[in-house]
Amino acid sequence: MKKIVVTGCGQLGSKVVEDASKKFEVVVVDKAVMNLTGNKFYQIDITDKGKIAEVIEKFNPSCVIHTAAIVDVDFCEENKDLAWKVNVEGTRNIAEICRKNDIKMVYFSTDFIFDGKMGDYREDDKPNPLSVYGRTKLEGEEAVKSGCSDYLICRTAVPYGLNPAKKSNFGLWVIEKLKNNEKINVFTDQINSPTFIDDFSMALSKLIEINASGTYNVTGSEAISRYEFARKVVKIFGFDEDLVNPIISDQLRQKAQRPKNASLNIDKITKLGIKMSNIEEGLTKLKSQMVG
Repeated sequence: MKKIVVTGCGQLGSKVVEDASKKFEVVVVDKAVMNLTGNKFYQIDITDKGKIAEVIEKFNPSCVIHTAAIVDVDFCEENKDLAWKVNVEGTRNIAEICRKNDIKMVYFSTDFIFDGKMGDYREDDKPNPLSVYGRTKLEGEEAVKSGCSDYLICRTAVPYGLNPAKKSNFGLWVIEKLKNNEKINVFTDQINSPTFIDDFSMALSKLIEINASGTYNVTGSEAISRYEFARKVVKIFGFDEDLVNPIISDQLRQKAQRPKNASLNIDKITKLGIKMSNIEEGLTKLKSQMVG
């Protein structure tokens, strides 16, 4: 049975742990205390290289899935040193441990490594991050590439859906607000490729099964603005469309600059037979989960 270490147990990490545990023996490492039934858990900060090396080397996995990161974009902008320590130095620690022990490393990256001037970015397009968060994730990618002989980088965007960690996300936020008849302001000028969490976990599993290496965009199949996404939620869930108010990003003072069109091209994974949902498909699946 294949053995896997997962760092981080947020919305994506917890879903990966849940699904991977059905096939593999999984050990989880996270800074926070987690209640993970059936999985070994170690409370360790990834910036503590000695402690995390001890766990990985003792378990001797065939793969380390590195999801641990600070992902709050505005928090990173105001806490540059901490963001760098966790997202770059922590990632470099994992990469060096994997290289030393001949272990494959899987790293989760983001569409925010791009400046958003073009959209439909392919894996080999030149990055140009606008924010501290984007820069730290790009530096993390470089640490993985230079530090590992065998790696898989999965770039994703705007994950939405239910997750075992019960973390909120943009999709759940929209649903909760509209369900409570609260009006929301949503950007018309920020375009991404939102990713149904279940699809991401499925795609990652397939990439690991075929021993894929290199960089892959792993997102939903549809590029859409935050406003249009919210309108799709209205359509699928039957909410009041008047509750969704379109605004442009200049109307709010966000601490970190966001790319205007950071949509990712997924032809590379599609050619492998991996099917990612469009927004209506993903939201329809989510609705069935929430009422089921």
